Amino acid sequence: MRTLLGILLAQVVIFGCDSNRLFEAYHDFESPQWHVEDSVSFEISGQTNTPFRNVLAIRYTDRYEYHNLFVKMVVRDSTDQVLKDTLLHINLFDPKTGKPLGKGYGNRFTKYDTLPGGIPELSKIKKIQFQQYMRKDYIEGIESLGLKLIQTTEY
Repeated sequence: MRTLLGILLAQVVIFGCDSNRLFEAYHDFESPQWHVEDSVSFEISGQTNTPFRNVLAIRYTDRYEYHNLFVKMVVRDSTDQVLKDTLLHINLFDPKTGKPLGKGYGNRFTKYDTLPGGIPELSKIKKIQFQQYMRKDYIEGIESLGLKLIQTTEY
C-alpha cells in the first residue's frame, strides 16, 4: 500500500507540473444543463506577450441531443472593451455514426478543441466569456466548460 502511494505521489509530481500552461480553469454547471442566460467567464491575469494556443474543454454526456454545439466567445480587455466576438461550431458527436468525438468512459466524455486564432496577445486579455447559442433556453448533457492557455513557440 505504501509503495502504491509513493508511486502515485511521484507521478503527480512528475506529470502534474506543466511549465507551458499559462492558464487553466473549469466551470461546472450545477445540473448537467447549460441555460442560455448562463455566461461562463474566465478572468485572465496574464502579463506576458508569449505566444499561446487556447483550448476549450467541454465535458458532456450521452444525454446531449445534438451532434454539435454552437458557442459564442467574447474576449474583453481590462476596460471591458470587446477585443473579439465570434461564434464557434464544435462537433461533439460524429454526425453520421453518432459516436462521441471526445475521450472518456461510460456515458461521459471530454472534447478538447483548439479555438481559432486571432486572439490578441495575452497581456491585453482580461476576460474570456462563453455563451451557448443552440436556440434553446437550456441544453442538457453539458456538465462543464474549461479553458486552457498553453504557451507555444510560434506566433
